[in-house]
Amino acid sequence: MKCKVNTVGFLIILIAVVLQSNFQLFSQDRKGDFPGRTPEKVNLLMDRELYISGENIWFTASCFLKVEKIPSPLSSILYVELLNSGNKTFVSEKFKLAEGTVTGSLQIPEELPTNHYFIRAYTMYMRNFAPEAYFTGSITVMNPDFPANNKKPADTIGIFTQSGFLVPNVLNSIALQFPHQMVREVEDIILSDTSGNQLRYFDLWDNGIAYSKLTLSDTTRYHIEVYLKNHDTIVLQLPPFKSDVLVAKTEITGEFLSYQLLGKVFKSEGRARLTIRTQDHAWVYDHEFEISELADGIKVSLEKPGPGINYLELRNEDGSLLCLDAVYVGPNNLINVPITTSAEEYHTRQKAELKIQTDIIANEPIELLQISVTAKGTNPGHGKTLNELLVANPELIRDLSVQQFDPEQVEAALLILKSHLKDHLSEKINSSQPEFEFIPDIRDISITGLVTDKNTGAPVEGMRVFTSVLHDGFQFHSAVTSGDGRFVISFPHLEGKQEMFLCTGKSGPGQYEIKLNNDFSTQFTGLEQVNLEFDTIDRKLMEELLVNQQVSVYFSGLSEPEIQPVKQLPPWLGNDINTVVLSDYIPLNSIKEVFNEIVPWARLKEKDGNVVFQVFDDQSQIAYEDPIVMLDGIVVTDNNILLDLHPAQIDRIEVINQTYVIGNLNIRGLISIRTKTDNFGGVNFPDDVIFLNYQMQTMPATYHPADTVTRLLRNQNYPWFRTLLYYESIDTIPAGGKQISFYTSDYLAEYEVILKGKTKNGKMIYGFTTFNVSKK
Repeated sequence: MKCKVNTVGFLIILIAVVLQSNFQLFSQDRKGDFPGRTPEKVNLLMDRELYISGENIWFTASCFLKVEKIPSPLSSILYVELLNSGNKTFVSEKFKLAEGTVTGSLQIPEELPTNHYFIRAYTMYMRNFAPEAYFTGSITVMNPDFPANNKKPADTIGIFTQSGFLVPNVLNSIALQFPHQMVREVEDIILSDTSGNQLRYFDLWDNGIAYSKLTLSDTTRYHIEVYLKNHDTIVLQLPPFKSDVLVAKTEITGEFLSYQLLGKVFKSEGRARLTIRTQDHAWVYDHEFEISELADGIKVSLEKPGPGINYLELRNEDGSLLCLDAVYVGPNNLINVPITTSAEEYHTRQKAELKIQTDIIANEPIELLQISVTAKGTNPGHGKTLNELLVANPELIRDLSVQQFDPEQVEAALLILKSHLKDHLSEKINSSQPEFEFIPDIRDISITGLVTDKNTGAPVEGMRVFTSVLHDGFQFHSAVTSGDGRFVISFPHLEGKQEMFLCTGKSGPGQYEIKLNNDFSTQFTGLEQVNLEFDTIDRKLMEELLVNQQVSVYFSGLSEPEIQPVKQLPPWLGNDINTVVLSDYIPLNSIKEVFNEIVPWARLKEKDGNVVFQVFDDQSQIAYEDPIVMLDGIVVTDNNILLDLHPAQIDRIEVINQTYVIGNLNIRGLISIRTKTDNFGGVNFPDDVIFLNYQMQTMPATYHPADTVTRLLRNQNYPWFRTLLYYESIDTIPAGGKQISFYTSDYLAEYEVILKGKTKNGKMIYGFTTFNVSKK
């Protein structure tokens, strides 16, 4: 018990320190600045990137403190959502973290249309910060019954430069963005001048982006010639030169971010302020420099910027924006882990064995590690080319589990982002700051809200709030509002959707109002959608994956997930309760007669026109004048409504006639009336009573591939097709390597074995190999 008390005390102190530090940070921020950086970091790994509607997304996730590199003690619940670029959420689940990690699955709705979708994950505490701090990943879902609703494709070639102009005699970055349908028609892209000199060839990537950096003179006009395979030529005029434009050269060199001004010449005595904001819009660097220092170049330690995109604003002494830039800060080293298979080719329904050479990461502090064996083509992002979705949303690169992209492609994506970066940041800076109102889930899933006076709108302090979880998983809880009228109530050991009710401890005609916070975040980052295009090879793969999914549905049972059972709580009333079952007695005509004739230790009387209950404690010889009265689990604050309840509707009455403690609530007598009806006996509750279906936790799950027993018991005439053959979240690193085995299915294809992970120090872990499955 002493250990538990100390642990709780430490946790309370830690949370208080964190909350206080954030309050101080908010108060010190200048007007227009963003809140500080959240101390938590959520990472999430998925088994693949391409799915058929109705399939499960298997994932492993973690929530650690960024600085201490330990599981976050601030959060016990992880919120995971599947949504589209329009911020419409299709799946919302809550998972219980154990030692900062969880493995589970999300089922994609069968009716979900074909499209790109986004997975985001966060904690309740992280909702006090910008949504850019949440984990965000992307997947593609195919549904043959609901094709993609693509927007009208672009028919023009986009031209992007760092400042919107060309700057003479400095290194200019130029990116070209081609429509998807034009990419395969391009033969050559050449930069030429008005004299007909061909100066530079552009390489066109599969994502439709061409990129180059070169120094140009404003004494010559330039254009780009695009030669098509049908022998047509498209001539693109570059933006004009502008000599008074200021551009920045921002690079990552070793452990430093280097920043240098190019272009416009400033007076040496001028000063400017450089501000750096992380991708999650935390203000991490703010310093004044002489212009001459910036022209020569400065270095900033990479301890300041965060991973992902960092925004750099340069303003003069009156606050006017001089230059805006963005740079990508990648993760630390990539650790390649060898994976070997016992054979390069396996037959259908044959046992496959693999070995992961884990010795290379044996001494690494692992935060997250998983391995998946899935059909080739379901992880299209594992290449060097940024797909079109990442080009449109380079912010997503930060949360990818493996960083293998060509640095020039990232630069090109940022150059396109910079074309609307000024408006993007201005909108964020000028937006109102969120209040620090979301209390961490340190115990379990919680519900939070505010009690106000309906007449004045003022928050009500010290108000008791009751809530009950009805039906099979009945729980009863209460809380008292703080000085600002807010309350927090936790619900341990509940899963799925639960019917609940809430009410205030005092009744009055329209006097109080309970306002509940949304349990999932209503703040979004504004992701861009791109058209979903497929070529012939893609369509063939889609057909094969669809067959796998449909066969799995009709002939299921071979690799069912194992759901961890929820811990059951003991009966909340315990054993010290007096129960009266009305069917054991002769019928009575009124509820008043029931209490005064057959219910022990409880009486009902009328006082000043109101119904009053009394409970007598036979041990202390005390009569409790204000017991809690419940009807089918709901606290009754106006006893008069019970007069309409006929005894024939009542199944039983339970009485606790002694002091009973639940949480911080000291109950001095309790009466529980249980009816035979499903509508609370038809009584009318006050207006301030809230009924709702509330999302509790989704239980963690473990993927179980077919083993020898299930394979042998299976009817050999039944088809067995699997896109995902194996998935495991790796918790411990065994010495001498990790062995895994599984059975191949009837799907003849090449499979990819992909190991993905992250260390607590920010290093990426990656392993990859392939094997084929053929007929016997």
